[in-house]
Order: sequence, then structure tokens, then C-alpha cells
Amino acid sequence: MRARPVGEPRGRARGRACGIACGMVILLALLVAPDAAWPGQDDSPLDGLFQRLRVTADAVDANELEARIWRIWLRFSDARVTDLMAGGIRRMDGGHLAEARDVFTQITRLAPKFAEGWNKLATVDYLLRDFGASAHGIARTLALEPRHFGALSGLGLVNMALDRPARALKSFRQALKIHPHMPGVRRNIKQLQKRLKDEEI
Repeated sequence: MRARPVGEPRGRARGRACGIACGMVILLALLVAPDAAWPGQDDSPLDGLFQRLRVTADAVDANELEARIWRIWLRFSDARVTDLMAGGIRRMDGGHLAEARDVFTQITRLAPKFAEGWNKLATVDYLLRDFGASAHGIARTLALEPRHFGALSGLGLVNMALDRPARALKSFRQALKIHPHMPGVRRNIKQLQKRLKDEEI
């Protein structure tokens, strides 16, 4: 889920929401890329990747590290679940949100400990403006993978949609501690800080 700047006009907000779904095609490419050597979501390479992501000052390096993390998150040991994930992402990318939600719901039932299944379900629920369900999916994601910067950023978006600026700010800050190279999150933090400061005056 991408961070949307606070106060963005409704038309542009819808466009950005569309961009969230369209951006799934990148994740789909990572998922179906032929690379049998990639480990599963619980494998130790994630620790090193997150450590490097926190300290790198190079944007290109950060993008590569992020892509590698997503690639691990998207893989699951059961090929059926991996195939369902690919199909769900295709449906979400094509704007078939209800169908995508059905697929991601099926994934969470088949593999309740697969963090990315919950994250994708939370994403499509957000796009469908079911913010309570999205928050539930994010909570399940973070219980399985507390470092999931995408889910934390998504929680910030949910709290923004529910007009909870303080909670949104906290979520975005948590995401940025894990992944410092997210300009959308930085923009939202800056604007939320300004809003909260103005409200104090």
C-alpha cells in the first residue's frame, strides 16, 4: 500500500488508489520470475536484508533490497498458494477487487501463517474502503512479520482515512524506522506533523 499525502483532492486520491492496484503488477513480476533459489518468508536472509535497508544511504541499493524482501515475502512453500497469490494480484491489478478479495481470503484460509496473504487481503479491503477489515488484515500481517513496512504504511493510510492523524503518524514513523527510503511516507509524516501542530494552536 502506497502512502497518500494528507489533504490530496478526492479525484487524485482515487487515482492514487488505482495506482496501488496497478503497482501490484511489479509484485507479480517478482512472484513469477524464475528463480528457484529464493527462500521462503521465514528464512534468515531477511534479517540481513533489513539490516542493510536500514543503514544504506544509496537509493538504488535501497530499491534493490526492497525488491528482494518483497520477493521473499511473496513466496510460499505450497505451490497452490503461490499460484493463488499470482492470480489474486492479477485480479487486483485489473481492478477486479471483489474477485481479488475472494482469492486472498482463500489464501488466508489455506495458509493462515503466510503474512503476505493477510497483507494483500488488507490492501484490497483498503481499496474497497472497508477500513475495519483492512486494519484486521494488517494486524494479522504484523503479528506474523512485525517488520512489514508495507503493512505499517497501510495502517497509516487506514488511520488517515478514518481521520486519526496521531495514529497515522505513529504508523508511518514505525514504517520509516524499518525502511527509511519511502518518500511517500516521509511526505505524509511531514504533513501530519503540520496538521497536528496547527490543531494545537
